[in-house]
Amino acid sequence: MVNIVGFEEDEVPFWGRVDSPHAHFLTKEILNGVAVAYNVAWLRLETAVLSGQGRPDKDYNWYLEGATDPNTDGNNCITFEGEAIIHWQDFLSFSIGYHTGKTGSAPGSIFNGKHNDDMLVYGLRAQTPALGQYHFRLQLLGQYSDFTFGLTEDGGQGNKTPTESLDLDKHGWFVTGGFSMFDRASLYVTYEELDRMDSNIWYNVTQYDRDHWAFDSIERSTIIHADFQLNRWVSLYGFYRFLDFDFGQWSNIYSRTVAAGDYDRYGLVLRVKF
Repeated sequence: MVNIVGFEEDEVPFWGRVDSPHAHFLTKEILNGVAVAYNVAWLRLETAVLSGQGRPDKDYNWYLEGATDPNTDGNNCITFEGEAIIHWQDFLSFSIGYHTGKTGSAPGSIFNGKHNDDMLVYGLRAQTPALGQYHFRLQLLGQYSDFTFGLTEDGGQGNKTPTESLDLDKHGWFVTGGFSMFDRASLYVTYEELDRMDSNIWYNVTQYDRDHWAFDSIERSTIIHADFQLNRWVSLYGFYRFLDFDFGQWSNIYSRTVAAGDYDRYGLVLRVKF
């Protein structure tokens, strides 16, 4: 199952990891577990106990291109999540979700070992009903995220790591606005700002200096999304992403095959759903 915090995949206009705001994808893992939910007319409460193998292409390990090890060695870590959603029909909702646990295995070092894995996510979603003869619908999404990660003081398997250990805080927000017609054609624009700090920068740039200016570095993205549903099974989706951030030489956000400094991405996707 996909963990419960953050927007559900069918609530957002973006589709893949390349065209999504990074903060959205950082909230997603594929795990095993149990979730229990309670619903009334205006409120949904849900909690989950999860464990399993956080895959490199589904969580912040992808963000570091697998530099931090996921739970692939059999040492599953229990994760706890909870979310509350206040909503008015399908037109307006506000959510708050919390995730806490640890991830990783092996002896402790900056790129592996038991890592802290906490997040607090606030979300706002609003859309109009279908308007007029063109079934014109407006939609607005907003999310604020507070991620806390980093090697634990004990590292792993008893190896102390007091120099490398630090809870790295990664704050950020994104907003998406757009419209659709006939629930078939849509156009959206997303803007995101997210702290640049991660384990790569902590190790390679700051060299464990807690006062380094890299802690103030911000990653900025502007993403244009367009989608057209050809029929009930097939849709065509295109996007262009403008990405601006520091420390490209230490970042694995972009493919290593692109030219240095060329971080923009674009794509055309044919989706078939059965």
